[in-house]
Amino acid sequence: MHTIAKPYTDKQAEYCNRIFVELKKGVVLSRQNLCSLLGLQYNSSTDRIVRDCIAIISERYPIISKSNSVGYKMAISIEDAEQLKNSWAELDKKIKALQAKKIPMIKFFDANKINITT
Repeated sequence: MHTIAKPYTDKQAEYCNRIFVELKKGVVLSRQNLCSLLGLQYNSSTDRIVRDCIAIISERYPIISKSNSVGYKMAISIEDAEQLKNSWAELDKKIKALQAKKIPMIKFFDANKINITT
C-alpha cells in the first residue's frame, strides 16, 4: 500500500493519506466532499487544508484537476488520459503566465544593476 510521506504535521499527513485512499478509487471528489470525508466543516480554512493535500499528492500521483472543474480525480486507467492531457495543458498555461510575471522583475533588477540568482 502506498502512503503519502509526512508533509508538515502528523494531522496533515493523516488528512493527506485519507484523501489519497479515496482518490485511488478513481472517483471525482469535490473539496466539499473531501472536507466531509475528513470530518471538517467546509470553509476557507478547511478548503486550504484540502488544496494543500491535493498539491502534495499531485507531486507523486497523476491528479486530474481543472480550474472550472468541480473536483479532483486520480488518473488510474487509460480512459483518464484525455482528461489528464487537459490538466497538463492547463498547468502549462499557468506556468507561462507565471513566467510572464517575471519579465518586469528582471527589467527592474537589470535597470538597478541588481544581481539575482535563484
